[in-house]
Amino acid sequence: MAHCHAEATAEEPYRSRADTEAYLRHPPDVEARDYWIAESSGECVGFAQLGVLHRSPAGHVDILVRPGARRRGHGTALLETVRRQARLRDAMARPVDGYALQTWVGPAPDVLLASYAAARNAINDAPRPSGEEAVVWDAALVRDLEAALERRNRDIRVTVAVDGRGEVVAFTELRVSRAVGATAGTEDTAVVASHRRRGLGRWVKLESLRRLQRDRPDVPLVATMNAEENRAMLELNRAVGFSPVALYTSSVLQLPG
Repeated sequence: MAHCHAEATAEEPYRSRADTEAYLRHPPDVEARDYWIAESSGECVGFAQLGVLHRSPAGHVDILVRPGARRRGHGTALLETVRRQARLRDAMARPVDGYALQTWVGPAPDVLLASYAAARNAINDAPRPSGEEAVVWDAALVRDLEAALERRNRDIRVTVAVDGRGEVVAFTELRVSRAVGATAGTEDTAVVASHRRRGLGRWVKLESLRRLQRDRPDVPLVATMNAEENRAMLELNRAVGFSPVALYTSSVLQLPG
């Protein structure tokens, strides 16, 4: 930052290290801010910043590349990273009227457990292999899953949309090992039938990914699976940045008797 400032405005001294650290660490509450650096041979050669004011449809971007490290793709890589994050931030700028988001890591809050368990059954009208039976979710099954993941040393991260009555009507679940550098996996995402076509699925999914990136910057990759027949979810996953990398075939074996 100091090198690029000196190049642009040599007459004006750059802020001190302490002032720069304070600026980076303490953005105003009304601004969501993200930072990235580009490294080469263990040195920082580039910096990018994205700042989005609450409910603003636009953001402010800074991209800096050290003079001696230019023309090597660092600025382009930083810009593409900013673009990806800006797409995630888009959900924050346009919340869905009449609903609120809530996120937890670990067990579901008792006050939301019943409606969350009921909302999980919204996945059961999604396409699935012929003959495969749907799982019927209830509070006991939710608690059993949470306990199993705790034994595996994995975090279960859930983001939900709650309606005006305080009921969960949309959710997305993400699981990730607590080990540094682990790959995260997005599990079920679904919206209760009577609340569909309002953007809730996109909203909860983007918020979940945004919070994961904020809380676990060590996680380099998020994987998900999508039935090819589920066009709505396939389009949503592509819109938020997922790319297809493998194709799996599911089969159902009917046993006699």
